[in-house]
Amino acid sequence: MSDRRQRTAEWRVDLRGVKYIHHVFIQYMTGSRVWDEGNYFTDFFLGFSVYISNTTNKEDGVLCFKDTNYTRATIPNPVNITCSYHGRYVIYYNNRTHPPYPRGYSKDALIGLCEVEVYGCDVYTYGLDCKRCGTCRGGVQCDHVTGTCPNGCYPGMYGNECDRVCSNNTYGVECKELCGNCSNGEPCDPVDGSCPSGCHAGAYGVTCKKYCGNCSNGEPCNDVDGSCRYGCDVGAYGKTCDEACQPGLYGINCAKPCGPNCQGCNRFTGVCEFGCLPGWTGPSCEKRSNYMFRLRLSY
Repeated sequence: MSDRRQRTAEWRVDLRGVKYIHHVFIQYMTGSRVWDEGNYFTDFFLGFSVYISNTTNKEDGVLCFKDTNYTRATIPNPVNITCSYHGRYVIYYNNRTHPPYPRGYSKDALIGLCEVEVYGCDVYTYGLDCKRCGTCRGGVQCDHVTGTCPNGCYPGMYGNECDRVCSNNTYGVECKELCGNCSNGEPCDPVDGSCPSGCHAGAYGVTCKKYCGNCSNGEPCNDVDGSCRYGCDVGAYGKTCDEACQPGLYGINCAKPCGPNCQGCNRFTGVCEFGCLPGWTGPSCEKRSNYMFRLRLSY
């Protein structure tokens, strides 16, 4: 209980950490008398406020409740205040600094609290039974009542409360991405899709969704960058051996040029598929032709 002859009176409780508050229950002293308009203490209770703050300063917090309507005949005791806010401190405040006040108000500010009960939960919980929130995107608090996430689920999670891990070879935001070709058919990481034991033969990359090119002798590529340890097979080139030979080249790593008399050779065998230049013949257009031609002149 505070002293009389004060113009302001303040009381607070430290919850020892930021909590999500459901409601605040306040029991005012009665002097062992019936609580009605004839009770001496009712006039000190009128006009009180309740703040929720993360500091000991009420001005840093939010006004949860302010009495503007009660009279000595109507003010309840105890009073139960719904107060859906986060905060560390619950602050009870009253003042008599700006007279005149309504009829029935005391001249002095006086705190006569018998009991204050604060009901709530730790942050990142919801419901009256303080269920733990799921994993919301951005690390935000879920809805205090339903547990739903205002911005959806963190990658790798799904469900109405974002409390279920991606399954069935899916990952990412809302589990919409399909896992790649992980080694031994293992499930991928539900958040980023990476494969814990690397890729199955023939695939590479973080998510094992890229497929090896034509490595020499059918060797598997590197499961990280897709490179071929022993180079490319015939008809292919590039770091990952996934590019076909450019026109005019063929063979292993596309290192051999087509015959000079070809009109375009097969990238695997070097055979001139589109014929030879005039006067040449053979698979690679390497032989001169033996046919004769006659020039006929007319006048």
